[in-house]
Amino acid sequence: PVEPAGAVSGARLLGRIDAHAGHVRDLGFSRNGALIVTGGDDATAKVWDVATRAPVGQPRPGTGQVVAVAFGPADTVLLVAGRSGVRLWSTSSVSTVDVEVGAAPVNDATLSIHGETIITVQQGQVRFSDRIGRPLRTMAVPAGAAPTVGLSADGRMLATADGTNDVVLWDVPSNQRLGEPLHMDAYRLDRARFSPTGSTVLTIGPGGAGLWDTASHTLL
Repeated sequence: PVEPAGAVSGARLLGRIDAHAGHVRDLGFSRNGALIVTGGDDATAKVWDVATRAPVGQPRPGTGQVVAVAFGPADTVLLVAGRSGVRLWSTSSVSTVDVEVGAAPVNDATLSIHGETIITVQQGQVRFSDRIGRPLRTMAVPAGAAPTVGLSADGRMLATADGTNDVVLWDVPSNQRLGEPLHMDAYRLDRARFSPTGSTVLTIGPGGAGLWDTASHTLL
């Protein structure tokens, strides 16, 4: 079994943001690193200045408890995924696009690196939509699973984590699994994210974080 590593030494707290009433469910940096977006139980997404930790603009309402947030290319679009729907906000105006997601609750969502594709994750299904919310295709994941999802920069690989001890890698064009799951004996895995090159995957769970080689599925 793989044991979780100890705390990273030398970390220094720079500050805190009192972001939401209730839990903060997700957060993400803008592409230029100057802003952070947070989403929480109060059904809003909020943008913050990293240097001053002050709010930028007004909160963006989601559709129910916000489970995922992300900036799009050039930081002009903000993805806000709520339990009952996914919304794309313009960062410079109040215009929005609602993405068709069906009736099942949304568990996670992300944007492709160029912002052309929106990926939403619901029970047993991953949905792909275009930037104006039109459905493109669906991809089945294990029945009953409500996973979170990571997408490689080239859009060809998905990583799904559903709170078990495994993260599954998928080939997007073929809808097929890529080899054996990434397995952690010591704790469950709740999230997975690809490195910019797609050569490594970061898995995250209550016991810590692990870095994996994408090709060999071995823990680095």
